[in-house]
Amino acid sequence: MSSITTDFKRIKVEPETAVIASGGTESTAVACAGRVLNSIDVPSALTGTVLSLKVSYDGTTYKDYYNNAGNKIIVTPIVDTIMGLLPADMSGFLYFKVVSNSAEADARTFKFGLRGLE
Repeated sequence: MSSITTDFKRIKVEPETAVIASGGTESTAVACAGRVLNSIDVPSALTGTVLSLKVSYDGTTYKDYYNNAGNKIIVTPIVDTIMGLLPADMSGFLYFKVVSNSAEADARTFKFGLRGLE
């Protein structure tokens, strides 16, 4: 009987934060640094009713993000929750910003879970 040796790595989720300024619609940027966006911790209050992503390869030029089926990635946020995202839809970019469909009435701080290998 033969044996199979596998080298499994532990999955590690690391938190990052970004802020949409009062009156703004786009957050500060988050660097993925080899990790994949896994979840969004939605603040307890939001003005906007839809969130989307803008992504970048260089941290300077950001574009709307679509999955491989041609659908824009949008989230209907549930305030004061942590919302999981499909990792298959969240890979392939180095930086991202969250975008609200309305100017936020106050500064909004988002936390993100980014998944990587340890």
